[in-house]
Amino acid sequence: MVAISVATLAACSGGSTSSQPVLVDTSTSPAPAGELRLGCGTACQSAGGYGGANPEGKTWVDTTKVVGGAVNLDADGYVPVTVTCLVPATCEGVITLGIDGGPQSDLCGRYHHDGCSDMVINANSTQTFGVRLLPDALAYARAHSPVTVGVMAYAGSPANCEDIPQLAPTYCAQHIFRNDSTAVLHVTA
Repeated sequence: MVAISVATLAACSGGSTSSQPVLVDTSTSPAPAGELRLGCGTACQSAGGYGGANPEGKTWVDTTKVVGGAVNLDADGYVPVTVTCLVPATCEGVITLGIDGGPQSDLCGRYHHDGCSDMVINANSTQTFGVRLLPDALAYARAHSPVTVGVMAYAGSPANCEDIPQLAPTYCAQHIFRNDSTAVLHVTA
């Protein structure tokens, strides 16, 4: 079973008993061409409330799509994750990683991820992000390569169909956004 984190992240700046540092991009290596490295900033540290109800029985519309498959771990510990924004508005949120059988690193004291990154994608566009693994997750991935990694992209913005002026009210009356998408990556170190 692939571990995909769906818990809410608390503000990580205070009260954490974690032995792991908050993810900050400290790499001195340049990112591979086309790979964006946003690090774990505000969205990553305060994301939450993944998923939601559909009490009105509307048709679900995905806002993002994570591309699964085989990838190579960057030499400096970043996993390349490709996500497509499927709506005519900028998709902003967070990407989290969970290694199957891995250490489930302790990011914020209570919520377990092996890596996370903020996510910003232009409307109707695709972007590849470098998502940094925490130190113990990186050591595990290198020692057990290849590893299976569950990826979740959560777009907190746009939150609702009505947030996008280009979509007609009649469309929004029949549709509701699904703001999280998941995929599986096979990562080779």
